[in-house]
Amino acid sequence: MDLVNRFEDDYTAAIQYLLHDGFEKYNVHLDFIADNLGKAAIKDKAHQIYNELTNEGKEQVIGYKNGARNKPWMLNRSNLKYIADNDMF
Repeated sequence: MDLVNRFEDDYTAAIQYLLHDGFEKYNVHLDFIADNLGKAAIKDKAHQIYNELTNEGKEQVIGYKNGARNKPWMLNRSNLKYIADNDMF
């Protein structure tokens, strides 16, 4: 109910809360935040997600950019796919 109340009270502030404090808890998608707050608002979070990847994960991103589609994150809606598609790494 806390999140519902946040959205009822202040939609923009609720989205900012999701980006900064509720990101993992609520499994937030970067595209939702970007659609509401703009791509500039998610730049730091996108860099953080990419920088926390293992070397294998970073290699997967390069493979994806070169046409690979052999991992679930490459085929379905995901933050990593959004980051790669929008060159935010």
